[in-house]
Amino acid sequence: MSVAEMTQKTKQKEKYMKNVCAVSNFVQVLLLQGYGFDERSLPDVSFQKKAGGASVGWALGCMLTLSSLVPAERLGVMKALPPGPWAGLLFLFVALLLAALGYLVMLYRTTRCKEDVV
Repeated sequence: MSVAEMTQKTKQKEKYMKNVCAVSNFVQVLLLQGYGFDERSLPDVSFQKKAGGASVGWALGCMLTLSSLVPAERLGVMKALPPGPWAGLLFLFVALLLAALGYLVMLYRTTRCKEDVV
């Protein structure tokens, strides 16, 4: 593509054409080698300035890039405990709760019994 054709297509001054060449080369290498596009799918790529009426600026691109860098966790990692220990802890919690409730009932009865004696 000649400088005149690039100037007409990008609608930028001729002194900025060196930047257009460098950026377009970077984007092409990024798409081909970084993201795995091939020569057949590369012409289907288009760049948009708005998506759904909202501006697609560098901040949105940065957030999308950072969110894709977060490692996906396996289901086993996401679970806090396997079912066996979970059931054991649940049983222990219920047993301690019942023991505390029984102790409170016993204290209530002994204090009530002592009050009745006097």
